[in-house]
Amino acid sequence: MASIQWQRERIRERMERAQLDRIAPAILELVRSSIRLNLGEPSSEAVTRLGGTPNLPEDIPWPLRRNGDPHSFIAQVDLARLEPIEGLPLPASGSLFFFCDSVDIPAGFNPSDRDGFKVIYSASPLSENALCPTPRRLSEEQVFKGFTLNPKFELVSPPWRGNAIARLQLSESNLDKYASLFNIDQTPHRIGGYPEIIQGDDLELTSELVLHGIPCGDAAGYQYGRIHGLGAGATDWRLLMQIDSQEEAGMMWHDVGRLFFMMREQDLENLRFDQAWMGMQSS
Repeated sequence: MASIQWQRERIRERMERAQLDRIAPAILELVRSSIRLNLGEPSSEAVTRLGGTPNLPEDIPWPLRRNGDPHSFIAQVDLARLEPIEGLPLPASGSLFFFCDSVDIPAGFNPSDRDGFKVIYSASPLSENALCPTPRRLSEEQVFKGFTLNPKFELVSPPWRGNAIARLQLSESNLDKYASLFNIDQTPHRIGGYPEIIQGDDLELTSELVLHGIPCGDAAGYQYGRIHGLGAGATDWRLLMQIDSQEEAGMMWHDVGRLFFMMREQDLENLRFDQAWMGMQSS
């Protein structure tokens, strides 16, 4: 793993070359640790993987919607194989599994959307569990092809359309330069860091308000939340995992969209993965 200091220096040098040296110190205060997940080879092995069939423990049932329809399996993560991520207190061992409804994909704006996804933690490593049979009620399009995901530690800067950059109140010229500089770094799949949003929605605030039962399908929900002081808790939310559309695996989230699994830091510390929230954005 490249040292954190080395990566910070590379970010600073890039900003200087882009004539952004004056704002470089402010940006470096905002960088976050993350794990980039690069797409590997087709696989059905008990490893960190996108799609395929999960190595779900026998005592954990396949997650269903309230109407009995099974969720699609999206990804699994071998936590023991990850580098520690500052600010994202993941367990040092065990496994994570991500599921969602891949037909009626929840956008994440309404409390009822909780029925459309599931994040499961198991203390057992993936290698201890056989492949779980896929429910027959899932169609061929709802079962994705399996590919390994190869983890790589990486510091990431805040996305140009995110709140962290908006609070810096950059000039239009500097904002354009910053957007051009870091947009090329976007990667489909990531654990930790910043959500690489496609639209302008505030995922942290949306997650906090919906957790309080406030629909956020329009501006009224956000206004209500701010009036009642509910926005402060948005700073507790972290990106758990981001999963992009992946043509090779047969994954397409509406119009080349992304899934964002979010969690509060305190829920991560207490292994409350039932408190995760998922949003979806597309172009």
